[in-house]
Amino acid sequence: MFNRTRTAWFRVLSELGCGRQKTCQLRELLRTILPSVWRARLRRWRDRAVILRRSHKLKLLLQENLLAYAGRFLGPHCYHQELYGHAPLLTLLVSCDFRANNPLTDLYASLKYQSWPHFEVFFLVSDGDQELAHRLAATIAKAGYADWKVLSVDSSSRVAACNRALNQAQGKYIVSLKGGERLAPTFLEKCLLLLEASPPHFFIQSVNNSFGVDENNGSEIANPIASLHENRFRAVVFPRLVGLELAGYNETLPVGYEDWEFYVNLIRHGCVGRSLPARVYPCHLCESEPAENVVADFTFGKKCIQVLHLGYIVNHERSLRRRARQYWQVTEPLCNLLPPTGAAKQTALWLDLVGVSFAAWKLFPKLLARPEVSKTPLIVTIESRWQSFFRCNTNAGLQVYLPEEYRLQGNRDYLYNYLQASYQLEKVCLEDFLQLPEPGSAYSLNANNPKGKLRILYVAPWLITGGADTMTVDWFCQLNSVWSDKYFVTTLFRDNNWLPKIADYAQGIYDLPALGCLDPAAMTDFLLEFIALHKIDILHIMNSEIAFQTLPKLKERFPGLKVVAQFHCFDYFADGRCTGYAFEMPPRYDHLIDRYNLEYPQLGDEIVQLYPNIESSKFEVIHGRVDSGFYNPEGRQPGAQIAASQRKEALNLLFIGRLDRQKQPLRLLKIAVALRAQGVPFVMHVIGDGNLESQKKEFMAELQEQGLADQVRFYGEQPLETLVDWYLISDVLLLTSDWEGVPMVLYQAMAMAVVPVVADVGGCGELVTPACGYLVAEKENAQAYVSALKELLDDRRQQEMGALARQRMVDHFSLAGLDREYRAFYEDIIIK
Repeated sequence: MFNRTRTAWFRVLSELGCGRQKTCQLRELLRTILPSVWRARLRRWRDRAVILRRSHKLKLLLQENLLAYAGRFLGPHCYHQELYGHAPLLTLLVSCDFRANNPLTDLYASLKYQSWPHFEVFFLVSDGDQELAHRLAATIAKAGYADWKVLSVDSSSRVAACNRALNQAQGKYIVSLKGGERLAPTFLEKCLLLLEASPPHFFIQSVNNSFGVDENNGSEIANPIASLHENRFRAVVFPRLVGLELAGYNETLPVGYEDWEFYVNLIRHGCVGRSLPARVYPCHLCESEPAENVVADFTFGKKCIQVLHLGYIVNHERSLRRRARQYWQVTEPLCNLLPPTGAAKQTALWLDLVGVSFAAWKLFPKLLARPEVSKTPLIVTIESRWQSFFRCNTNAGLQVYLPEEYRLQGNRDYLYNYLQASYQLEKVCLEDFLQLPEPGSAYSLNANNPKGKLRILYVAPWLITGGADTMTVDWFCQLNSVWSDKYFVTTLFRDNNWLPKIADYAQGIYDLPALGCLDPAAMTDFLLEFIALHKIDILHIMNSEIAFQTLPKLKERFPGLKVVAQFHCFDYFADGRCTGYAFEMPPRYDHLIDRYNLEYPQLGDEIVQLYPNIESSKFEVIHGRVDSGFYNPEGRQPGAQIAASQRKEALNLLFIGRLDRQKQPLRLLKIAVALRAQGVPFVMHVIGDGNLESQKKEFMAELQEQGLADQVRFYGEQPLETLVDWYLISDVLLLTSDWEGVPMVLYQAMAMAVVPVVADVGGCGELVTPACGYLVAEKENAQAYVSALKELLDDRRQQEMGALARQRMVDHFSLAGLDREYRAFYEDIIIK
């Protein structure tokens, strides 16, 4: 067969080389090369082509359809942007109610510093709060804002108030906000830049999670199906006429979900959403709604939205996506944005960092330290690699733009043309930036912090997925900005995927390796300059070796700087010798440390036993906390996939942790063997993966050797969002660690009414009492765990202990008191 094929190829190639019967020879070559299925397809296409040649009309029709289809993607659709007139181009509908923080402090302040000032505002005061209405009106009148109005609405419905204001608004575009929110200084201007270069059926969405390398950029188009299933946007800026055509906001939706439904409704009616990764900071409520109610409302609101729109969007998804991909040519896109001819332009400094090499870790803190009250803004144009930094680090006097986001219609200079036409630009260079005086006044840096606030700098190696970092995120976000300004610095190269969780609660976030600050000497220089620049009061170190190493120089330069060292627990070598930060750092740096922040008292006792010279008065125990509202089993059901893993007739044991020497996963198998031997019905759900000194390989081998695969089920790493579902299907949290601090999963499981059976190590005894769980003193004795588990076969006892475990978390370990404890802790350090 091979020789026959090779002979045919040789003959065909010879004929082609001589130029004889090229068509026939090519057809023969294809016949020998292509599989039989492909040859059959070619024959069918050839037969269709013969039919088309015979039918001229059918051929023309096919050509027209092909051209029309190609035109949808390639052909430019033209739109001429017309002058809107003298009315404000944008209207903001701001809902003010009794739950939100004072709108005069948050949103009101951010509106004053907007780089685009020509907008009107409707402050919608509902519930008949006349006092707030009068106060707002008086403040606006005193400031002299003619286009800012207070609309008092007797109805308690925010939606009715928004719809009423929508009909009275003059703006070409509308954005609906809540009183406690605040905007990045360039938010409105960036929205208008994109909208004015787009056709009328485009709108802008500000995404919730706008931080990190995978974030959306200005050209990202909203996904119709994903928009139904997740509420990722923070605000929507849409054409007012489109909103009127949709009859405004839906008043039948649960409170807080009308914006989401309106956003989905825009997409359903053929509008195209473009994501703008500009910051809209969230509303912080004075009395936040219980998390369990939020979860229930989300489920109900999502169901309502899908009932209204799922069927249509699924059936018309292709046409909606096709419209989003259409290319539009917009003429006169800047006609409504540029100042009138002859009008005085605002003076602005301009620092262009595109294509420029510089040390970001040196420059960026100084940019952010400019006085917020400066009348002369600093405009900075950057490359995409720096966009995530400036999305969570803002300054009212700093306007940061990414030219790449505004390269619309192939115009690479769209943003530059706008800036040069809108401002009287004074270009500054890296070398002389700090020396340049402000027009009319001396330029100087300051700390930008209200007088009386504590300035706290937290230094950690990273902020990534894990129990310890879960606790860090919780208490960092819990500390009130009324009395503190908080900065967060990471010193080791990681993805730091949890930095977005604290972005709305920090004055500044600096991932030093990502900013090019890589060696210890450079990090020392950064900390020295940063503390001086921001006048830091307290340095809080969390397991960062580099931060400890810089202490001698920091204390020498800043004798009044207070230093807090936070420790979780000791670590141990395989031979039992002690190690870790809590063991190594106190003897070396105790004379430079003012206070130790510990999670449980026993750790302080152990440190003093090792190092008697350390004063025990330096130790302050602040226990970890859990969001007992979110981790609440009441009224919640696990997802179908995880629910299928539960065995109703057996004891469902849950292990969550790394499969390494500290967590002792091999001990789990000894317990499983003992349970099986004693006829105890059980299933063990093991969640985690190998890490550090991994025992995963030994664990999997032993699992197969003992024949426990049906009763010990290994699921590997699981998304954090699914942890609640795993707690819901579990009866017991089983932890067999050799050492711990206080594991975060212990807080979470107890809050979910899961009974803990854990080794008596670290601070576990601070949480687990005989009434709500079991502490196993003989941590290496598998039978000790089995004895405790057998007692939990009594369903009544299990439920009673679970309820008491949850009640203990609610009463003593809820997040509510964390702010008060840390404020007292820090203020006591400053006083002493």
